[in-house]
Amino acid sequence: MKRNPYWKDRLTRWQLWVYLAPGGSRSAFYTERVDCAQPVGALTPQINDEAVVTDQLVAQLPDDLRRAVKAVYLDLMRTRAEIARRLHITKETLHNHLCYADCRLETLLEQRQQPAPTSIALESASMTFPGRIVRTQHATFMAQALTITED
Repeated sequence: MKRNPYWKDRLTRWQLWVYLAPGGSRSAFYTERVDCAQPVGALTPQINDEAVVTDQLVAQLPDDLRRAVKAVYLDLMRTRAEIARRLHITKETLHNHLCYADCRLETLLEQRQQPAPTSIALESASMTFPGRIVRTQHATFMAQALTITED
């Protein structure tokens, strides 16, 4: 099984964000530079936004996949063989967990990006009960809301 290159790169950017973002949750041990200069390739707002979403998606992974992803990307002091031993799995199983995590992350991202139900879908659902769907605009939030009214 082969890793998805998109998710491999995206998780690497997430790794950088975890360690380099201001107020990040990791130790400065990994981010300090001898010359005290800003890290090479400072994080852009786009990478920051992507990393926040990636962090949320990783948190939704099943336990075994989440542990594998976090161990590989956030434990920089260990080799893959050491990580596999620590997780009580083989190196091949660790690789497979990363491949499955790539697939699961893709699915979670697609689910997150699906649009809300449209009025067409709601109108077809209204066939099961009396009433009609009326589209109104809520001025405070500048968004459209659907309400159901009785005839």
